[in-house]
Amino acid sequence: MVKEDRLCWSMAGNPASLNIYSGERQSLDIASFNPNREWIEIPPESGWGTVRGISRVFLKWKNYKATIKIVSNDSKGKDFPVQIEPDNV
Repeated sequence: MVKEDRLCWSMAGNPASLNIYSGERQSLDIASFNPNREWIEIPPESGWGTVRGISRVFLKWKNYKATIKIVSNDSKGKDFPVQIEPDNV
């Protein structure tokens, strides 16, 4: 188990821009799961792209609990609990 560890990334580009409107739902693609059950891949700052193998973070195939914090310049950050269970289809 890893406690108090940070895995940080942001959108590439300067300035980064993403419109999220009040009451709108958007998905956040935070992981990819190896079909052979070997690893869980976290996308790099530049996103998934079209070429695999550019990611720098690969987690062991096990359950994880984490918190995703979304922040912006002009509002308070918001924490979202996340649970990754790779064996739970």
